[in-house]
Amino acid sequence: MGRIYQRKPGGTWHGYWTDIRGRARRQSLRTRDQQVARAKLRKLELGSADPATHSHHTLRDAIGNMLAVVAIERAAATATAYAQKGHHLTRLIGGDTEVGTLTRDAVMRYIATRQSETAANGTIHKELVVLRRALAEARKRGLWSGSIEDMVPKVRVVYRPKEVWLDEHQAERFLAKIAVRRRLWVMLAMFGGLSLGEVERIRWEHIDFGRAKMRVPGTKRTSRWRIVPIAPRLLEALAAGAPKRLLGPIVTRWRNVRRDLARAADLAKVPRVTPNDLRRTFASWLKNQKTDSAVVARLLGHTSTKMVDLVYGRLSEDTLAEAVSRLPGGKPCAARVQDDRGSRDTNETNDAPTATETRRKISKR
Repeated sequence: MGRIYQRKPGGTWHGYWTDIRGRARRQSLRTRDQQVARAKLRKLELGSADPATHSHHTLRDAIGNMLAVVAIERAAATATAYAQKGHHLTRLIGGDTEVGTLTRDAVMRYIATRQSETAANGTIHKELVVLRRALAEARKRGLWSGSIEDMVPKVRVVYRPKEVWLDEHQAERFLAKIAVRRRLWVMLAMFGGLSLGEVERIRWEHIDFGRAKMRVPGTKRTSRWRIVPIAPRLLEALAAGAPKRLLGPIVTRWRNVRRDLARAADLAKVPRVTPNDLRRTFASWLKNQKTDSAVVARLLGHTSTKMVDLVYGRLSEDTLAEAVSRLPGGKPCAARVQDDRGSRDTNETNDAPTATETRRKISKR
């Protein structure tokens, strides 16, 4: 408990107290009224014990502090996405709103407004994730002491994973409609399983033609930096496009990639695909060849099989029919169809140069 004192009779009262860190504090209370001085001292004591009670920490400050941490922990694209979500929070709730005065009712009004703006529940859910992280960071800094669970309600989201991918025949028609200068870009995603960012970051220095392997420059987490064997078809394309000095980015940035992929898909009369659908195509081909999900996850740069099983590994109707045909008393007709198709593919593949032949070509350069 602190005390008040005067340096001279009838003068200004001063306060003396010990803060939460055990440090002695002295401060003029700027009053000659003894009762007012005691009230001011009590307020100073409470403020030093719980800074969050008296802090002037705005929502804009809280989101800014959170983004500074995210910029260190996560990829630049993630930080950019969080900043976009934070913009909606400051726009509707108010960037100058003090976190200490934020209420559940204000958050509920925010949700209602975003829904009236036709924002999807999935989008609102992500924006509330940003708000929760901002409040958590403010609490870690001692600038807010409320309950995140009581403040921010949960928005129910029904997740429906995308199903779009191309089978091998669709992929051939699609590649034929892609501009020649962009074909290698598409093949890195489709035959290498690279994400959009990885395709545009990978360099010739990451390609080991001798061992037919590439080092994929992922950034989201440490597992995304990975060594991936190069498929023979992709190795052939890389060899054809390799410069004399294997330096620099393999492909240039594709600004209108989604628009151009959609146009090529329409021309090829196949489902429209995005860069991530090409990555799903890579995973789905492997899964339909009965590749274990753990192997596919490793090639994609995931630490578990959850994303492969939920998002990336799509099974064809032929694969499902073949599985059912193996039940007791089942007819092997579906399996024969798959085998016949597989034999055609094998013959087509045999016409292409093997990885060994391609490496020999590179060594002769």
